[in-house]
Amino acid sequence: MSENLQNVINAAERLSPGERLELIGIISRSLQQSWRQLERPNGEYAPEPAIPSYVKRTSPVISLKQLEADFWPDDETADDINAFVAQQRQDDLALEK
Repeated sequence: MSENLQNVINAAERLSPGERLELIGIISRSLQQSWRQLERPNGEYAPEPAIPSYVKRTSPVISLKQLEADFWPDDETADDINAFVAQQRQDDLALEK
């Protein structure tokens, strides 16, 4: 995060909730204006501005198959995982006492 951005965040944290909402509106309108300036007369858009290197993009999930766990043993059931989770919770609660 840049120093300028951190300074803005620090200043925003000192604002009241109402002022923060107002700030969000102002930033939103500013971004809308910026995007309108990118639009060309024929309805197409100019190339998007460069994305900072610290922003990590991931491709969208288009199939639940992508989320399928390949590490789950075939011989274990959902009841087995539920029992395991319940036992872990009991163990955690016992440690808190």
